[in-house]
Amino acid sequence: MFLLSLLTASVFGVALLRVLFCRGGGSRQRLVECALGPGVGLALLSAVRFWWLVLGLSVASYCWTEAVLVVAAVVLAARAPRPAAEAAGQDSLWGVAPAAALVAGQLALAGLGFWYAYAEIPDGMWDAWCFWNTKARFLSSGSEHWRLAIDPAAVSHPDYPLLLPLTVVRAWDWNSGARAAAGFVVAAFFLALTAWLLLAAVWAARGPIQGFLAAAVYLSTSLVFHWGPSQYADIPLGYYYLAATACLVLGQERPAAAPRWLAVLGLCLSAAAWTKNEGFPWLVLGLAGAGLLAVCRGRKARAWALLAGAVPLVITLAAFKMYSDVRGDLFGAGAHELRDKVVDTHRHALIRWAARQVAPLWLPCLAAWLLVVGLRRPPAGWATSAVAATMILGILGVYYGIYLITPHDLAWHLESSLDRLILQVWPAIVFLFFYHARTLGEVLARGPAPGAATPLAQTVRG
Repeated sequence: MFLLSLLTASVFGVALLRVLFCRGGGSRQRLVECALGPGVGLALLSAVRFWWLVLGLSVASYCWTEAVLVVAAVVLAARAPRPAAEAAGQDSLWGVAPAAALVAGQLALAGLGFWYAYAEIPDGMWDAWCFWNTKARFLSSGSEHWRLAIDPAAVSHPDYPLLLPLTVVRAWDWNSGARAAAGFVVAAFFLALTAWLLLAAVWAARGPIQGFLAAAVYLSTSLVFHWGPSQYADIPLGYYYLAATACLVLGQERPAAAPRWLAVLGLCLSAAAWTKNEGFPWLVLGLAGAGLLAVCRGRKARAWALLAGAVPLVITLAAFKMYSDVRGDLFGAGAHELRDKVVDTHRHALIRWAARQVAPLWLPCLAAWLLVVGLRRPPAGWATSAVAATMILGILGVYYGIYLITPHDLAWHLESSLDRLILQVWPAIVFLFFYHARTLGEVLARGPAPGAATPLAQTVRG
C-alpha cells in the first residue's frame, strides 16, 4: 500500500502541470510533464504533510485531504484541452530501439542492485539512517513527539529540510508495517525519475535517440550505482537541480508558455531547498539568474511568475527554519581563521586534487564527443544556456568555498562528501551537454565539407 503514496503524488503533480499548460503543448511536452509531475507532487504534498504536523491534525484527516486534492486535480486536468499532435521525429526505429533496450537493461541492473542492497542495509547507509529515516520515525509519531525531529538533543543535523523524511512518512501513512521497504522504494523512485526526466527533457528538444543516450550516460555513471541504494538525499536533490535546469531551458523555446515554465522553475528551485541545505544557494542562483534574464528582456511578468512558483515552498521552508532555530556547523570560525583558510594554497590544491579523483569518467568522453559532433545554436539563443551554465558553475563555486572554510578536517570532509556533491549536479550537466550537442544524424546530414573547420571550431568562430 505504501506505493500508493508515490502514485497519488505522481498523479497529483502531473494533473497540476496539465492544468497549468492547458493552453498548449504537444505530445513531447506531455512527456516532460509526466517526468516533472511526480517530483512536483512529492514536494507539494510533503509540504502539506508538514503543515498538518504544525497544526496538530490527524493522519486520517490528512489522507482524506490528500485524496480530495488528487481527485480535484485530476478532474481539472480532464477538462483541459488535449495537446496537439506533433509530427514524428526523424529518428528511425533502428536507432531508437537499441538505445531504448540499453536504458531498459541499465534500469534492470539498478533494480537488482537495490534488491541486494535492501538485504544488506535495510535502513540505508549511515546518513540515511541518522538524518533522514530517524527523522521520519519522529515525524510519524504524531502531534506529541514530531518536534523531536528538529531537536538537536534527539537527532543529528536537525536543520536539514524535510522533503525526503516527509515523503517516507507519507508512505508510512498508507502502510506503517513496511518501514524499511518504504525508504528503499522512495530512493529507487527518485533514481528512475531522474533518468526519466533526462530522457523526456532531451527527447522533447532533440529527439528520442538523443534522449535515450542522455539517460544511458547517467545510468552508466558509477556514482549513481554506488549512491543510489544508500537512501541519501543527493539523488533527489540532483533530480530537482535537473528539473530546474530543464524548465529554464525548455521554457525559452516556447515563448507563449514561458511564464508557466518559469512558475514551475520557481517551484523546482524551492523544492531543491526543501530537500537539502545545499539547495538554498541553488534557489538564490536560480531566482537571480532567471529573474534577471526576464527583466533584461523586458518581461517583468515572467519574473513575477517565477516568484509565484517559489512562494508555497519558500513559506514552508521559512516556517520550518523558525521551528528548528538551529545554526549549521560550517560557519563558526572567526574572521582571521577564515582568511587564513582562504589564502592557504595547500587547501586549494587538496580540493582540486580530490575533485579530479572523483570526477565522472564520462567527462573526458563527453569532451571528446563534443569535438567530433560540435555544438548547435539553441533556438532561443545562448543567453538562457549561459544562465543555466552559470547556475551550475555557481553552485560548484559555493561547494568549493564551503570546503575552503570548513571547520572539519578538510581531507575527511572531501572524502566523505565530494563525490555526492558532484552527483547532485551531474544530471543537469548531462542535460545541457545533450541539449547543445549535435546529433549524429545532423552531423551526417550537414557535416563540414572536406578541408573545412571542425564543428566545434565553427561554433567558436560563430
